[in-house]
Amino acid sequence: MGLLGAQKVATDVETAAYPRHILQIQRMIADFERLAAELDRDVRVEEERTGIRDPKNFAYSTLAKAAAQRRANLTHTIALLREQLEAAAAAAPQPATEMPQEKLQEKLQAGQT
Repeated sequence: MGLLGAQKVATDVETAAYPRHILQIQRMIADFERLAAELDRDVRVEEERTGIRDPKNFAYSTLAKAAAQRRANLTHTIALLREQLEAAAAAAPQPATEMPQEKLQEKLQAGQT
């Protein structure tokens, strides 16, 4: 295989990597949303346990404060990941131009022999 053929296979491999990257971002968003929901429940449970729901109250639970701060950080991270997802989706080739995984494997194997 010549240099141009190797470049074509490399481009095809990069194309196949886009959906994987997008799927990873989607999974991270789903995981972080789940964690944020769990932290929200933890805050509510702690507020019920202590009977203090005002974070400005001097006796507000330290656990609830920490969980609320972590939830806020996760929410911010989710927003950043959504921006990355939009950028990755815009940069990804359209499905009609993508090479099926089987053909990609065949090309890679043909280039190695």
